[in-house]
Amino acid sequence: MSNLGELTAVGEAAKAPLNKLGALVGTISDFAGAGAAIVGVVGLIINAWNGTKSDLDQIKAAIQAAFEKLAEQQKEHDTLERLTNLERYSKLYYTGQPCA
Repeated sequence: MSNLGELTAVGEAAKAPLNKLGALVGTISDFAGAGAAIVGVVGLIINAWNGTKSDLDQIKAAIQAAFEKLAEQQKEHDTLERLTNLERYSKLYYTGQPCA
């Protein structure tokens, strides 16, 4: 109940409307508190999602870096393979003997 009616020095006839007003103010306060709690929960969810998104972005960046490194290694391997084949074919062509 509200202390608004007790704090005023009005007669008993005025207490009932003041108590209703106090109850209304209390109800509005309860809804406002619930609204603030909901906003807080939504804020926590958004922050958690942003943190997850940040973590996922870091994982994605690490995977992309690993694939880029793998692609570079594959290019190096392909270049060495082409040079090795070129050496074998040129030795075979010029000497008639296969490369060991």
